[in-house]
Amino acid sequence: MSAIVVILPALPAVWPAVTAAAAAAASALGFAAAKTRQKVAAVNEVEIELDNSAAITQEVAAGEELVFAQEDVQIAVFRNAEGRVGVRALAKGKTDEELRAIAERMANTLTQQYAYNQLMTELKSRGFTVADQQVEEDGTVRLQVRIFQG
Repeated sequence: MSAIVVILPALPAVWPAVTAAAAAAASALGFAAAKTRQKVAAVNEVEIELDNSAAITQEVAAGEELVFAQEDVQIAVFRNAEGRVGVRALAKGKTDEELRAIAERMANTLTQQYAYNQLMTELKSRGFTVADQQVEEDGTVRLQVRIFQG
């Protein structure tokens, strides 16, 4: 028996789940955690919001952010005053289009990592084990899970 499951980030969660997903997403894109957002003169900045993000931020304080850096680019995952999660990309010498592409890649990877983490937590809580996991070239993750019934 097989099934295809599509998970959207609409499950209730807390900031630690978002933090773990953001760290995994940033790492996958080559970014490392930064202690603080650095001020740089003449910086271009692009900000996008994640769709359905209210579901993943119920315990995050407005104004809180996670900052990641890669060479001359910084990205921040944040919660705005309206309670929505967004991704901000900033860099000196990059166009708005380049920064938007970086922010969208981070947002997409964050969403996928969050959904993956939530799915793995739910599978474990229901007694399933992962028998096989494959990541395809397009980033699709295929899992084969098993449950042993006594």
